[in-house]
Amino acid sequence: ILTNGLYPSIEHRVVVNPKEERLSIATFLNPNLEFDIGPASSLITPQNPPKYKTVTNKEYVKNTFSNEPNGKSYLDFMKFSNSRYIQLEQDQDQANVDLNSSSDDFPVINIQNLSLPISHNSQLYQSELTKLHLACKNWGFFLFESCSVIATSVQELAKDPNMVTIPSKYIQNDQTNILNSHVFSSHEIPVINFQNLLCDSELTNLHLACKDWGFFQLVNHGVSNSVVEKMKEEVEKLFKMPIEEKEKLWQRPGEVEGFGHTFLAKDIISQIEKVLGIENKEISKLFEDGMQSINMINYPPCPQPEKVIGVKPHSDTVALTILLQANQVQGLQVKKDGKWVLVKPLPNAFIVNILTNGLYPSIEHRVVVNPKQERLSIATFLNTNLDCDIGPASSLITQQNPPKYKTVTSKEYIKGVFSNEPDGKAYVDIMKLY
Repeated sequence: ILTNGLYPSIEHRVVVNPKEERLSIATFLNPNLEFDIGPASSLITPQNPPKYKTVTNKEYVKNTFSNEPNGKSYLDFMKFSNSRYIQLEQDQDQANVDLNSSSDDFPVINIQNLSLPISHNSQLYQSELTKLHLACKNWGFFLFESCSVIATSVQELAKDPNMVTIPSKYIQNDQTNILNSHVFSSHEIPVINFQNLLCDSELTNLHLACKDWGFFQLVNHGVSNSVVEKMKEEVEKLFKMPIEEKEKLWQRPGEVEGFGHTFLAKDIISQIEKVLGIENKEISKLFEDGMQSINMINYPPCPQPEKVIGVKPHSDTVALTILLQANQVQGLQVKKDGKWVLVKPLPNAFIVNILTNGLYPSIEHRVVVNPKQERLSIATFLNTNLDCDIGPASSLITQQNPPKYKTVTSKEYIKGVFSNEPDGKAYVDIMKLY
């Protein structure tokens, strides 16, 4: 309907096997309910008048589900009576179907040739695009190979000196006036001296930083400046590699890349237990044989920073996040008392985000982009092991402070996290009891 018959809607069916079961996974993509369904206006010409009616999506959905699958019955209903659209005839005699026949003659499309960050004028791209067009036009079906779609490299897009507007898919319409929203730079997030945590006064500062902000900068953390600087240098080298080399390292579905040591994160957890009076290392035990992941992120300069956002407002769903700013370009903002506060990273300091049973809040934060400079950051996330339960620490539960969040298994928690997009405190809110 949308292509006005240029790409036919091919009838298909499934036959069963006398000896073996068949398993399939079908994904259906539908437009939103506010649009009209009909031939695209760009495809309508005097030589190619509309062959199908235009109806609201709600009407289309209603009528689709009021018809049983029966050949092209609903498509026929949508056609104009004077349409000369020619359907592809297929043999309906099941007796003539060879159950051993293969689909080797089906068109095969390499999706990576259409999605890699290559020029749309390249021969490879144009050749694959032509194959896709012919497959849709002549068959209505095609097979994918190399289905692990690689997202376009934003860093490569930013290298185009002629780019003055950004592609529409990156515009965040729900983040109005990103740069003009009230951002306070005079407020400074707390700074904690790790070497002083043996003193009660610094432990009190740590407690107040976690309680009032949920974020703090950690200095004198015991990680040598040479190690930190080396990490920054290697990350810069990574992002400066030629695109051909980066493609070899591209993250593929089902793969998780990462490295690092958990000693600093566990030391911070131990200090939190101390200041909260948590006994028997109740929280630390959750991270024995736990998981640690690391994200190295490049935010390239953007010609329209007021229309995009580096990372949408969200609150972390892991117990502890440690962020190292790899250069001095600012961008991280945290929400304090309903207002955005710009974080000004101290040289070689770690920015820490932690949460507990509502005593230490899960603070929303976001990343904005810079119109002239790239920003590099390295975020380390500390996760519990898969065999524990996630919920409020029992040491923090009293009659005066009952549990505010549900307790679920670690596997349930991870499943819930990855079924939600970063959207404010969405998943934290789901976990709340009241």
